[in-house]
Amino acid sequence: PVNSVLWDHFNASAERVHEQCKPWLEQRSREVEEARASREALCTQLEAFLEQVDWARVDWRQTQRAEREIREGWEKLGEVDERHRRRLERRFRNALKQLENRLAEEREANQAFKRDLIAKVEALANDPNLDQAIAETKRLQSQWRTTVAARQREENRLWQQFRAAC
Repeated sequence: PVNSVLWDHFNASAERVHEQCKPWLEQRSREVEEARASREALCTQLEAFLEQVDWARVDWRQTQRAEREIREGWEKLGEVDERHRRRLERRFRNALKQLENRLAEEREANQAFKRDLIAKVEALANDPNLDQAIAETKRLQSQWRTTVAARQREENRLWQQFRAAC
C-alpha cells in the first residue's frame, strides 16, 4: 500500500514533466524527420547526377566544387534517427565514392597530360631550328591547364618542371 501511494505520486510528477517537455520533443522529432528527408533528397540528387552526367564533357572544376559543397552540406543537415542513419550514410558514401573515383581518374589523366607536355618541351631543347622550337613551346604553354587539381605540392612540382623545361 505504501508503494502504491509513492508510485501514484511519482507517476503524476512524471506525467507533468512529460507534458512540459512534449512541445520540445515534438519539435525535435520534426527536426530529425526533416534532416532525414533532406539527406534522402541529397542522396537522390547525387545519384541522379552520377547517372546523367556526360563525363566526356563535364566541367571538372564545377564538379570538384560541387563535390566539396555536397560534403559540407551533408554535415550541416542535422541528426537523423539511428534506424535511418547507417543506411543513409552508406548510400551517401557509395555515391560520393563514385564521384571521387571519376575525379581521381581525371586528376591522373590531367597529370599524365602535363608530364607529356613537359617531355615535349624538353625534347624541343635539342631542336636545331630555334624559331620553330620557340613557337612550338609557346603552343605547348597554351595547352597547360588543370582540370582536377592534385595536391598542391605535386601541382607545384609539375609546374616547376614545366617552367624549367620552357
